[in-house]
Amino acid sequence: MRTRDRILEQARVLFNDQGVGRVALNQIALDLEMSAGNLHYHFNTRAKLISALIARFERAVGEISSAAPDHYGGIDDFWMYLHLLLEVCLRYRFALRDLDQVLAETPDAQASLQRIRGAIEHAMTRACKGMQEAGLIEVDDEVIVELAVHLSFIVCCWPNFELLAREGSNAGSALETTALRALAPLAPYLDPNQRAYLRFLRNKYLPAGAPHAVV
Repeated sequence: MRTRDRILEQARVLFNDQGVGRVALNQIALDLEMSAGNLHYHFNTRAKLISALIARFERAVGEISSAAPDHYGGIDDFWMYLHLLLEVCLRYRFALRDLDQVLAETPDAQASLQRIRGAIEHAMTRACKGMQEAGLIEVDDEVIVELAVHLSFIVCCWPNFELLAREGSNAGSALETTALRALAPLAPYLDPNQRAYLRFLRNKYLPAGAPHAVV
């Protein structure tokens, strides 16, 4: 792995684990057993590190958004697609969780983050229309707009909520739970078979004793 990539990866891990404001450049260098001068050669400010990571975040979301399925055979197809988006948001969760800090240090990141939000909302709109066309959900176009916004909010925000709400949770368990909970807004619009299958998935994968939305 190139030195620049090693620095970015370690910064991403530390930003996620400790928060952007608590991570100094010297700490990243120390963790990598690298001289401060070597790190500063590649990134002489924390803001440049943040910008580079958000650029990677934007590219990853764009790739997944453009790869959204055109056909949905069942609700589980959408569930699996949600996993892909949630994995990326978890991977770069510092950018969404520490938004005030990120924008204070890198004001130019706002445009990238707005494009990320837009790409996620576009992906959710496309997915809802695909499920509508497949007869999995019965909704009109106005409801699709609202569902897309709601689902985008969950994708962006719920993973961090899960990590905070459940003591001992890790990114993997939060991802699994979030992907299932993100399906709840669709429940009132699902055909009976898909609604029954959603209930099966929730009973199978959600932790025992976890609150379930009515489906």
